[in-house]
Amino acid sequence: PVETYRLRTVTYGTTCAPFLATRALKALADEEQSEFPQAAATLLTDVYVDDILSGSNNLEETKALQHQLIQLLKKGGMELHKWVSNHPELLYDNKYLDYVFPSDSNSVKTLGMQWRPTLDIFTFQVTVKLKDNFSKREVLSNIARLFDPLVPLNDLNDWLKFLKDLPAVNKLEIPRCAIITNPVAIDLHCFCDASDKAYGAVLYLCSKNESGEVQTNILCSKLRVCPIKATTTHRLELSAALLLARLVSKVISIIQVPINHIYMWSDSTIALAWIKTPHEKLKTYVYNRVKTINTLCPYFDWRHVNSADNPSDLISRGTSATNLVNNSLWFHGPTFIKSDISLPVETIELNNNEFLNEIKTSCASVLICNSYNDFIIDILNLSNSFTKLCRIVSYIFRFIHNLKNPTERKKGNLNISEIKEASNFMVKQVQLSAFSEEIKGLSEGLDIKQSKIKNLASFLDEDNILRVGGRLQKTGLTQDEKHPKLLPAKHRLTKIIMESFHKRYLHVGHQTLLHLVRQEFWPVRESINWKFIPPRSPNFGGLWESGVKSFKYHLKRAVGSVKLTFEEFLTLTAEIEGILNSRPIVPLSTDPHDYTALTPRHFLIGRPITSIAEPQLIEKSDNYLSRWQKITKLLQQVWKNWKRDYLNNLHLRNKWQFAKNNVSPNDMVILKDSDLPPYKWRLGRIQEIIKGSDGYVRVVIVKVSNGIVKRVLNLNNVNLTTLSPVQLSATKAANSKKKRKRVQHRAGEVMTEPDVIELLHEEKIE
Repeated sequence: PVETYRLRTVTYGTTCAPFLATRALKALADEEQSEFPQAAATLLTDVYVDDILSGSNNLEETKALQHQLIQLLKKGGMELHKWVSNHPELLYDNKYLDYVFPSDSNSVKTLGMQWRPTLDIFTFQVTVKLKDNFSKREVLSNIARLFDPLVPLNDLNDWLKFLKDLPAVNKLEIPRCAIITNPVAIDLHCFCDASDKAYGAVLYLCSKNESGEVQTNILCSKLRVCPIKATTTHRLELSAALLLARLVSKVISIIQVPINHIYMWSDSTIALAWIKTPHEKLKTYVYNRVKTINTLCPYFDWRHVNSADNPSDLISRGTSATNLVNNSLWFHGPTFIKSDISLPVETIELNNNEFLNEIKTSCASVLICNSYNDFIIDILNLSNSFTKLCRIVSYIFRFIHNLKNPTERKKGNLNISEIKEASNFMVKQVQLSAFSEEIKGLSEGLDIKQSKIKNLASFLDEDNILRVGGRLQKTGLTQDEKHPKLLPAKHRLTKIIMESFHKRYLHVGHQTLLHLVRQEFWPVRESINWKFIPPRSPNFGGLWESGVKSFKYHLKRAVGSVKLTFEEFLTLTAEIEGILNSRPIVPLSTDPHDYTALTPRHFLIGRPITSIAEPQLIEKSDNYLSRWQKITKLLQQVWKNWKRDYLNNLHLRNKWQFAKNNVSPNDMVILKDSDLPPYKWRLGRIQEIIKGSDGYVRVVIVKVSNGIVKRVLNLNNVNLTTLSPVQLSATKAANSKKKRKRVQHRAGEVMTEPDVIELLHEEKIE
């Protein structure tokens, strides 16, 4: 028959064997902790796979621990073998004689090192064979002979030098006990350092007995190779401090002796300054490491040490085994740690660029929350009816009024004043969110030159509602008609008001609707919508082809159905081209006796266009005219129509967007004269200005080539058509440096805005 065998012990060699062995010991310690407390604690902390490395401060406690360990492990069916101790009474007790390690051995292997029990020291035992050629496997094998692997050097000479020096570690003798007998005070001194090759940390215990004797010994150390990615030395120093903090945190949780003080030492002032800086002010890389350091070591004392006294410098820079054997700085630390360290910690304040580069740039941000703005948004979301919204807000105001004035409570239906108050409230809150900068500037008496509502001459009324200024102050219209309330074009309230007017007036067209809304409200346009045309398609460019459009428009109106030969048509188009290019742009000089102006023709032929005076033929019948006279008549019609349109375009472009002087002496102006032939412009210079009661120029005296005339300055855009605008005053043309803007007038054309536009109109003075 088939027999089944089951192992009753842990089978070594399998993947789960280490876990099962450790887990079995932990379960045994947990179950028998009440009976064997000292042995159970040792099993949980001092066991390395199948070895127990532990002890006590005196012989009696050690014997009790030994007895408990034997009894505890017997509970689990396990026996302890190969006892080793630095005290003979623990080894040669008759009860444990069969389990003693052979006495002829001078040392015992302990976690990659050799422990000599009789001297109670740790040593290394390394044997290497020198030869001319080494394989990679042999190099790694020799390196792995030590518990802490070392990094091989680059070439063969360095490797041979390292290998010859390696047996010197056999002379190292490290005392197993790191503290003095019967200590009364124990301090922990921790050092860290970094270089471009490696960074590390080392810990020392400084113990003192009752007689005042002080002993310092190395406790442990840790090393890390620098990352391949290049980084600054100060960041590596901070990484060394982080490694030190983690090592100290682990050591404190393991050792069972009381520590009076813990001192953390570094030779990097910048790293120390980062550690002492609130981590919220630091950038991400330094922030993460400083935060971890302060979490692991919240109350530890960070201090600065000179590089010459820093034993961790041997870790970062490296040393040979021969130099390490008798290096007192490495095994016992600097001498100053034996003295009392009571100096106050110096505050580190640096202006070093490396330190400041890791500090976040402070930016003061102020957030102003307008509760009314949130309130008005919630109100507008309640309904799409403007009337209903006004009633809702009116009842809210009535409720607040009745709470504040219980003796003067309002009752009954809402009246007109309450509805008006609610409407003004909603408009005002919307204006505060959309035109906050404009309202602030107007309340402080400042010009709002960069605002999108500057051309509306806006102002704040007695209720601080933003209204259109306009030029209707002297009319008999109502307040809302003369000065409509401004509203942003794309706000929800504006949309609700437009829909309300649209329904109230039975779905009128958009032009009529806009006219009706503007009797009380004025929606502000946001900006110009730009459109681009395909290449080589001038017919798409109606906006900037205004000159071509003007040419075609007047040519079509003047010629009509008249049939022209090629020579006649060419003559007419050349004459019309001359008319378009004869318009004055700026004065040629500031001389008050000079009446010439710069025209586009100056850029084409270098001089103005001159023509022979022809009699007026517009009123003549075509039957009595020669072919040349017919062409001249067509030209005169084009001149008459285009001149009127051109001057009107200049008139439309004047927005009076902010207060300025209309005209000044020596400014050149154009006088409208319907009797002048083509290419002729009546130019003059202002000699004297006469201001009105409001302080603005109302009347001017103009000197022309054949005398002096008095004219009225037009500010109200009424139909007085004797004087026309010039595009740039002489004085301001010489001084103005500002960039000319692209503007869109009412007809939809985008043209270059003149620097200064002056409108003058003639009025007969009797």
